[in-house]
Amino acid sequence: MRKRLFSGLLALLLCLSFAVPAFAEDEVDKFSIINQIAIYAEQNYKFGVTSEQLKNRALEYMLENNDTDLDNVLTAMLGSLDDYTRYFTKEQYENFTGALTASLRGIGVRVRAVKSGAAVIGVLSGSPAEKAGIKAFDIITAVGDKSLAGLTMDEAASLIQGNEATSVSLRVKRAGEENELNFDIVRANVEESTVSWSKLDDETAYISFTSLTLNSDVFMRKVLGEIDEAGIKKIVLDLRDNGGGYLEATVNICSMFVPEGVVGYIDYKDPDKLETFYSDNKNPKYQLAVLINGNTASGAELLSGTIQDTGVGKLFGEQSFGKGTVQTTAQLKNGGAIKLTIGKYYTAKKQDVAKNHINPDVAVENSYYKINDSSFHEIDFDNEVKEGSVGDNVLAIEERLAALGYLDEADNVADADTMEAVALLKTSYGSDPIKKADIDFLAYINSIDYSKIYKTNDRQLKAAWDYLKGLK
Repeated sequence: MRKRLFSGLLALLLCLSFAVPAFAEDEVDKFSIINQIAIYAEQNYKFGVTSEQLKNRALEYMLENNDTDLDNVLTAMLGSLDDYTRYFTKEQYENFTGALTASLRGIGVRVRAVKSGAAVIGVLSGSPAEKAGIKAFDIITAVGDKSLAGLTMDEAASLIQGNEATSVSLRVKRAGEENELNFDIVRANVEESTVSWSKLDDETAYISFTSLTLNSDVFMRKVLGEIDEAGIKKIVLDLRDNGGGYLEATVNICSMFVPEGVVGYIDYKDPDKLETFYSDNKNPKYQLAVLINGNTASGAELLSGTIQDTGVGKLFGEQSFGKGTVQTTAQLKNGGAIKLTIGKYYTAKKQDVAKNHINPDVAVENSYYKINDSSFHEIDFDNEVKEGSVGDNVLAIEERLAALGYLDEADNVADADTMEAVALLKTSYGSDPIKKADIDFLAYINSIDYSKIYKTNDRQLKAAWDYLKGLK
């Protein structure tokens, strides 16, 4: 199933060669606002529409629904154009831009609701929380004087988050500490990296790349620097489920991999206007195998297609989504915004992504298999497990944790990784993240129907890796 795409290929306004007008919000005259947007769309919409057509659509909506709410009218008017042109309310636009920048206003933690409050399941590198000393599996029990016990995850997160440069006071329960700890932390805009990497072998790196956010090129450059330090030249670049994002970041990342020359084009409503983007890389140094699937879209299609066009890598997997259009945004004074399709993009050799998608050089489908729980060791409910434990009960727990994806393998030793997996699984069902497999945990992990769990046999990754192994 094709999931809802991230943003598509979104052009930064400052990178475009035309100016986006500042729309004035005037509650007294909604028709003036509708008229301004309709004229702007007529001037810039890639596939052509008249302002009269849009105004008629707005009027039809108001008459048919007896509804003059501006948010609803603009949603109906712009929604009639294409799948990617739309109107955002203020809240929707804030969520949209936050997702595109991978940025949150807060302290930089991921939390889950548990009995005592909000369990920290992740602390972002360089965040205010990390600098203050917050650790994974701490339990935030209160924000100021407000207890978090019994709150939902969203309710707890809304209290922890807040505007940049504001302060938040936290009470924290930490394993091994007799008394709760107090933290005063100044909130900031916190960015989460969309790029990470690991070694497949001494010669091959695997890069996971989830989306093209505002600073994805910065994150990619950092990752490639670490790969260079490791002396690795072969890279599996995983663009599966990457729904695209910012154009500027996309072009910059293309330049890190493909040789000097054209990386792509955008054509606009004006048939005489063709914008060309270039790489300045005089010495491409990586051997690439790129993974794509049906959710690889927009900017990720431009990146993968241009790698294919320039011959610096081969594509493995399945046909891409086929979103070959570019959008720009313009914000209203009410905080809402419009996102308008202004162009189509093409790869270095002018592959029409919207029409033909990006097709892999080597078509490979993954396979899936059911967990065989009949081979699991039996759980001994009289034998609780803590860090340092060994034996069959440790193995029984680890087999189940691995089946659930919390652990890579079962090795019969309850080391730090095993106990962190235990604590993390506890938070998934609302229990405090104590690093101990107690009777309640044993009962829970034994109650799961593992026969309904499917695991992926990643044949696409294997094919890409095998290809790189064969290169000198």
